[in-house]
Amino acid sequence: MRDLIEIRLTSGPPWDLELLIERIGSDYLCRILGGDRHIGALSLSQWVADRTETGGLAVHGHKELSITEHAASQLCQSSRRNVICLAGIHFESLSKAQIDEILASAHALIKEASRSLEHRRLADHS
Repeated sequence: MRDLIEIRLTSGPPWDLELLIERIGSDYLCRILGGDRHIGALSLSQWVADRTETGGLAVHGHKELSITEHAASQLCQSSRRNVICLAGIHFESLSKAQIDEILASAHALIKEASRSLEHRRLADHS
């Protein structure tokens, strides 16, 4: 069976977040996971009239929605494709500074993935 993962990125220690992007037809499914992996939130972004439209849902008590909305929107803008992003990141007893580090790591992965999808889109059109 062919590996469906198109992009696999990791943040490295200490958080070891993982961002995976799988192609589904012409669209993308993005997963951002770390610590005790689960489904905490998901967002859908679609390319409509030269802009993204994004919405999401979070499991009660989970805080990953800001990550999924940002990722779905950025990846959709870069690829001009529909993107679903889900995130499940859980670590016990974190300080505010550690939470900020995890968010920065997630955003860095999203930025790198976004560049990669944009590069692929532009290469496909040249």
